[in-house]
Amino acid sequence: MDDTQGHNHPLAKENLPILKALQAEGQVVFHWGFPIYRCDYSDDALFDRFHAVLRRHANEYAQRNRQDRTTALYLTWTVNQDREALGGATKEQIRTQFTEWRNGLSVERDGLGADHRLTRFLPRFEYCVHVGKGSLDSLRAHEEAVEKGTAERRAPPVLIALIRAPQNSAFKEVVENDEKDDDEENLANEFEPIDGCTAQDLGWVYVKAAQWVTLYKELHEDRGWEHIYRRPPQVANV
Repeated sequence: MDDTQGHNHPLAKENLPILKALQAEGQVVFHWGFPIYRCDYSDDALFDRFHAVLRRHANEYAQRNRQDRTTALYLTWTVNQDREALGGATKEQIRTQFTEWRNGLSVERDGLGADHRLTRFLPRFEYCVHVGKGSLDSLRAHEEAVEKGTAERRAPPVLIALIRAPQNSAFKEVVENDEKDDDEENLANEFEPIDGCTAQDLGWVYVKAAQWVTLYKELHEDRGWEHIYRRPPQVANV
């Protein structure tokens, strides 16, 4: 597990004894990492390898930045798996489930720190990962390219689908104004439909698995969605 205070950088170098003490207290505000929703159950082994890829990139980031004994302790893997409830779920359905979970934050359910005024604004509670057929296919294509001799860095990237939940009430007025502007723009500029949606902003974006920790860091630093968003099949600007 791993984390940092809500108003601080989540991937900064902290004092290990303090982090361990906070970890022992179960402070949810110090935990970080995007919740994952598995929505494809066609190949268990492939999903396990997909999850392993995310773990590997997190470990490499921590070691590269000398954080394996600090914030890496607070990386929390929340993987939601339920073939009956999640199998084939769309990104919009997952957005609804994730938002309900986020809105249910409480000390009773989530532990100390859940009622901190900044907790619900952390990336962990505003973004989640949808692992569907597209993501697993990207891993399959990557593995096949590497097996044929392509260098890993030149192989097709492994992709996650990052979903953005509706913004919290603290930003309601700003978001509502932005949505009005977006609606006006989208009426004039419809795009190729994806999952039946022709809007420019689908509320989710593809992210290279190798960049997921960097993206979490940038979101924690309040880098806006509008800066990273690229309409699929394009990939996030990280």
